Amino acid sequence: LKVGSDCLTMAEPSRPWVHPGGKALLEGLKSKPELNGQEVTIQSRDIATGRWLCKVAPFGEEMKFQAKNLAEDPNSGEAESNKGEWLRRGAQAAVQNHPELDGQVVRIVTVDGDTGQCKCVVRSSGEAVTVLQKNLRPLAGSAAPSTAPDAAPKPEPKPAASSGKDWAAMETERRRLAEGFRAGFEEGPCVV
Repeated sequence: LKVGSDCLTMAEPSRPWVHPGGKALLEGLKSKPELNGQEVTIQSRDIATGRWLCKVAPFGEEMKFQAKNLAEDPNSGEAESNKGEWLRRGAQAAVQNHPELDGQVVRIVTVDGDTGQCKCVVRSSGEAVTVLQKNLRPLAGSAAPSTAPDAAPKPEPKPAASSGKDWAAMETERRRLAEGFRAGFEEGPCVV
């Protein structure tokens, strides 16, 4: 058992990417599921609690997380060699390093390998956007659907309301549907 300043700089043995100065993605958070998939910069380890102090990328807020909730950043190490494999139609991705869309979650519609551009749909607003491949990263724990060339596209399954994994997206979708429902009614005489 080491005691002293060396404990602050040690990495997690089972998760070598978890070390001060490292980058990781949040996953498996139950108390704040809206942070799942967000990138963090690891600052230091709190010896008393065993949690890692991290700076959450889009907000700059410092929070403590257990090592099991820090997934390897796909933009580093061996994940870099598989970078393009996940990037295909239907995959969910987060936008990074983009002035207007930074931190937004998108669904990929088309990928142009020649120009490096991807046509995507923003999950929260349904807006169609074009983003460079280098500005997209996969969401933690998500994988692109397997598609056969002649197979009909499968509809995306709706998340269960009780799962609570993506509360913010479910709430946005509920509001969008409610607004569309209300827009179908106009004032004036109605025919029954």
